[in-house]
Amino acid sequence: MKTLDRNKVNRYLMHKQHLSQDSKTDDILRITRDIMGLHATVPATSYLSLLARTRQFNKDMLAKRSMKRRHSLGLSAFGTPYSSFPKI
Repeated sequence: MKTLDRNKVNRYLMHKQHLSQDSKTDDILRITRDIMGLHATVPATSYLSLLARTRQFNKDMLAKRSMKRRHSLGLSAFGTPYSSFPKI
């Protein structure tokens, strides 16, 4: 049985979640598609999530209206690209 290297797994997960320096991008639609949307219980959480995953995030990136916000139970909000919304 092959043993997985913990550091390799962590690097892969960080890359997949757009949290490593080489995987950061300013394409917020790609980020939200890759991580299956943004979840926030506090409105600022979605901004912080994008700030951690982009090279230079600014809130004007969200002004394009290319994402849909969907409220769930309680105070949670879930943001996805319009193209992915029917799938979720």
